[in-house]
Amino acid sequence: MSPERHTFPSALLFLKVFEDVGDTHSFLSYENKEQGRSVFVQQDQITDGLLMAVDNEYIVKESYPKLGEEGQLCYKEEGTIRAVWKTENCLYMVSATDLPREEILKICESLK
Repeated sequence: MSPERHTFPSALLFLKVFEDVGDTHSFLSYENKEQGRSVFVQQDQITDGLLMAVDNEYIVKESYPKLGEEGQLCYKEEGTIRAVWKTENCLYMVSATDLPREEILKICESLK
């Protein structure tokens, strides 16, 4: 697969480096090596038996209901921020390294 260019709402340019799309899920990975930044987007359709494990070793967790049901922003020491929320039909997770909180929220809003 050749990398596909993608400009996020903030106009930061990333290359798509991995994509896995199935009937009930999608996982996309983007990176900008020059800036040392990466973004991972995961979407899973909520079905019976859906189980998602999320790393819980965060230094700060922030409830963020604007994202959706059970919306949370989770911050790790090395600069990773993870947004997790669900809708009636889907579970979403956006994880980014070295991106400001506002940029991650723009990415989350673009998924709605």
